[in-house]
Amino acid sequence: MNQDLIHDIENAGGEVLVTPYNEYVKIISSAQFKKWFKQGEIFKLLIFRPLLSLVEFLEKKYFAHFKRLIQDPLVSGNEEYHEIFSRFNMRLEQGGESWDNILKIFHILKVHPDISLFVQTNPAFCCPALITEAQGRDIERITGVPIVTLTYDGTGTPINDRIIPYLRYPRRVY
Repeated sequence: MNQDLIHDIENAGGEVLVTPYNEYVKIISSAQFKKWFKQGEIFKLLIFRPLLSLVEFLEKKYFAHFKRLIQDPLVSGNEEYHEIFSRFNMRLEQGGESWDNILKIFHILKVHPDISLFVQTNPAFCCPALITEAQGRDIERITGVPIVTLTYDGTGTPINDRIIPYLRYPRRVY
């Protein structure tokens, strides 16, 4: 669907950071659990909080084998989401993919402060993607990192070359 975007970024001299799903879940977990608690979704909390704990327990077991090659696994429990949401006039009650994207962006910046570009990929007519795209100017202003949006319409028309100028002539937003 994304026309081999990772390959194109690397061929243009960029490095791609991919967030594994297990990290993504931990990035959003504190905010999601708090939202469910406020909404009275106790059943979801009773199921997913222990499940997350189990995943973290199992991760520790398999990460021990790779400790010399990779960093320690991310621990869930980030309470910074209130401050992050306030920067974008977002509320915990909103939820959704755009909410998740903002949390993920700030996590990436925390772990990789030297990041120089965010590339947002969207399938055509994806409402959450359009919302995040509309936040792009604020994301750039607040983080200092440019964001490029690529929308794939399913026709196969090549669009990945739009990122090349951003990779060849990187800039910081101030």
